[in-house]
Amino acid sequence: MRTDTLDLIDQIYDNARFGKEMLAELIRESDDSGFRKAIAEQFASYHGILEEAQELFKCEADKGFHKKRKPAGVLGGLSARMALRMNLRIDKTSSHMAEMVMQGSVLNITDLASGMRTFAGAEDTAKELCRKFIALERENFSRMIDYL
Repeated sequence: MRTDTLDLIDQIYDNARFGKEMLAELIRESDDSGFRKAIAEQFASYHGILEEAQELFKCEADKGFHKKRKPAGVLGGLSARMALRMNLRIDKTSSHMAEMVMQGSVLNITDLASGMRTFAGAEDTAKELCRKFIALERENFSRMIDYL
């Protein structure tokens, strides 16, 4: 079902975009070069997921299927950024930041797995990208354990 495909791609895109924004903030705030490198790698992987999602949107559009992208949730994004900044005022250690990244990975895994069930009629290409993103988040979680 095309609607499921577009909705799943949209969910993947939103999760990767939001994750990238949060990681950019952590990269700027971290004083630990090793941690910054690990986060930069995760940032790059999110960028790759975004590019793949955009390509899937383009493929669907080429087939004549379009979805008007909803604007990013300004209030939700703003409150998340404010919470991130408050968390960083309290504790800017790599350990604390790693814990925040791990919590984000768990939220993404949960959200993406739910999306796979909700949009069960999605095309295999969208499901495969979703599975790839979930696997990536599992790796990200494991990588952050070293910084706790």
